[in-house]
Amino acid sequence: CYLNYIPMDILKETNIVTWWAAHSNEYLTLACIAMDVCTIPATSVPYEHLFSADKFEQLQMLKHTWHDNVVDTTRLNSSTTEEEYLDGFQKLLKRDVKLVEWDSANETVIL
Repeated sequence: CYLNYIPMDILKETNIVTWWAAHSNEYLTLACIAMDVCTIPATSVPYEHLFSADKFEQLQMLKHTWHDNVVDTTRLNSSTTEEEYLDGFQKLLKRDVKLVEWDSANETVIL
């Protein structure tokens, strides 16, 4: 099962798209998902258009006009997100503790 296997060939410098292409036969469904997610461009607009002075001025005017009406949804959602992440990490911690117990047990396996 892929959940029990931790790949040792992933480093901080690893190109994740290349890694998934090389390991797509091992994780068929996950590789399809990873290729969809990893290859999504951050933006389709050339960066010159994103940072033009005219657009920046328009953005500043909109920001000033809407300042009182804008709801900070990220702040509202952050506590829920943190609870979800914490729950996931607690499950991982329990699993790690069990694995350590199993590794430290002095049992003999007979085949």
